[in-house]
Amino acid sequence: MKKWLFNPFVYIAGARSLVIGWVIMLITACICMYSHTHFDGVLDAHNGRVTLASMYFIEPFTDWICLVLALYLGGIIFSKSTIRFIDVAGTLALARWPLLFYSIIGFGLNPRGINEHSDINALMNSITGTMILLAIIGGGFVIWMVVLLYNAFSVSCNIKGGKAAGVFIGGLAVAEAITKIIFHLLYKHMI
Repeated sequence: MKKWLFNPFVYIAGARSLVIGWVIMLITACICMYSHTHFDGVLDAHNGRVTLASMYFIEPFTDWICLVLALYLGGIIFSKSTIRFIDVAGTLALARWPLLFYSIIGFGLNPRGINEHSDINALMNSITGTMILLAIIGGGFVIWMVVLLYNAFSVSCNIKGGKAAGVFIGGLAVAEAITKIIFHLLYKHMI
């Protein structure tokens, strides 16, 4: 059971994991539209901002594409094995599935009557114990996703140990920076 929860990529990869991952990403995006949850960065999850419906679908796929390209390139450079793009893309798509749970938790993380124009006092007064608990649980789902992403990368690129950790962290940082730039530009032109 532990292997299925943290490293299912030894059993499933390639096109099959890609299709399953994409379906889960689409379902997650649909839930995000109603819970106002945004995945506007490879590791970022935010709640409350209402945007165009298309952004809820653009964000997770942009995150995924940036991460796939960064980690595939890292794998090509640092792995001694032949790497298949479909394996990297598929396992990294499937690794995002814990965000489905975060998107559901997002329903409890949206303070009523608060928006980006509210002052800090109104925001602080709207925070409840339940919201804090849900935010901690949501953070756990993001951490779980990071563990899955690392295992997906390690298995699909056949890199282990310190080298795998270094390349993964570097690729994650590059992908996060690229997504932040992309989303900054997208949201800047939407307002």
